[in-house]
Amino acid sequence: MQIFSVPRPSGSPGEQQTLVALQGWLAQRGIDYQVSRFRIYPYSNELIGLWLLLSSVLLTLTVVLRWPWPMLVLVGLAMACVIANVVLSWPLVIWPIAGTGENVLVHFTAAQAQRELVIATHYDSKTELFDHTITGQLFGRLSLCIGLALVVLLLGGLDRALFTTGSPWSLAIQIVSLILVLPVQIVVGAVGLNLLPGRWIRQSQGAIDNGAACAILLGLAEQLAIADLLQNTHVTLAFFGGEEVSMQGSRAYIRSRTWALPTAVINLELLGQNGPYVLWRYEGNVLTSVPTDSALSAQVASIVQEQTGQPAQFVGGINSDGYAFIQAGLPTSVFGSYDTIQGGSGLHRPSDNPDRVVTERLAETVAILAAFVQGYDQ
Repeated sequence: MQIFSVPRPSGSPGEQQTLVALQGWLAQRGIDYQVSRFRIYPYSNELIGLWLLLSSVLLTLTVVLRWPWPMLVLVGLAMACVIANVVLSWPLVIWPIAGTGENVLVHFTAAQAQRELVIATHYDSKTELFDHTITGQLFGRLSLCIGLALVVLLLGGLDRALFTTGSPWSLAIQIVSLILVLPVQIVVGAVGLNLLPGRWIRQSQGAIDNGAACAILLGLAEQLAIADLLQNTHVTLAFFGGEEVSMQGSRAYIRSRTWALPTAVINLELLGQNGPYVLWRYEGNVLTSVPTDSALSAQVASIVQEQTGQPAQFVGGINSDGYAFIQAGLPTSVFGSYDTIQGGSGLHRPSDNPDRVVTERLAETVAILAAFVQGYDQ
C-alpha cells in the first residue's frame, strides 16, 4: 500500500514512480511480467474541462449575438468534439498532447488451457474539484444539456433563416434560447471546472481508487506464482494505466490482442474498505449503460459468501475498465467494496487516503480471488 498511496495522475512523476515500484516488486519476487506500451493522452481531463468551459461560453455568446452563422458552426463542432471524446474516446480535443502509457501484464499459463481469465485493475489516480458522487450526478445531466444545446442551435438556425433581427418572433426565440442555455451553462460549467484544476489542487492519494486493488492483485500474483493451481485456465493479471483518462490503457490492451480462447474478465474497483463486498450491475458513460455479466457476478458472489460468511451486494452502475471489455463482447464482472459510512463516495478527493484501507480486507480479498480462480479453473 505504500507503493499505491501517492497521487499518481496520468503522465505525472508520481505515476512513473509507482510504475517503477510495481515492476520492482514483481522482479524482486521472481514473478515474470510484460510491459505493453501504448499511445496515451494524459492531460485529457484538463483539456476536456477547458474545452467544455469555452464551448458553454461560446454557446451563450452565439445566442446573445443572434446566431452568426460562423458561431453556429463552431458551437456544433465543439459539441461534436466533446461527444467524440467522452463517449467514443476519439481524441479530437486532446490530440495535441500525447505520451507513452504502460500496462503491466502477468501471465500464468496452464499446460492445456481451454479458457482464459483476466483479472484487472488500474494503477493511475485522479483528483477532481468535487466529490466522486457529485461528479457522477453532473455527468448524468450532460446528455440533457447536449439535447438542450441542440435545441438552441436549431432555434438559432430557424431564426436566421425565417425572421429579421428585432422582429417579435426573433425576440421570442432569443428569450427562449437564453432560458434553455442557463442550465447548460450551470452543468457544463460545473463539469469543466471539476475536471480542469485536478493536478494543481490538494490531490487524492488514490488508496481506494485503486491502490488497494493493485495491492490485492500483487498478493494474488504471489500466490499463483507459488502454488501450482492451474490446469485448464490461462490467467492474466493486468495493471492498466490511463483508466482515469477514459480507460485508455484497457482500450489499448483490447485492441492489441486477439482472444483465441473463451475469456471472462473480473475488473477490480474500490476494494479494501470496511463495508460489504459489492458487484455492480451496470457499466457505462454519460450516454450509455450496459449490464455486466450476471452469471459471472453470481459466481463471484458465491465465493464471497463461502469465504466470508457474508453476502455480497449487487449495486447500480459504475464507469471503469470493465466497460471497455464489455464493449469488446467479453463477459465481465466488476468487483469491489463499500465503506460503511461513505459508501462508494469520497473518491477523487483527498478523502481517498490510506486511512480508509482495512489491511485485513486485503488478504481476505486475495483469498476470495484465489478461491475463485481455482473454482473457475476446475
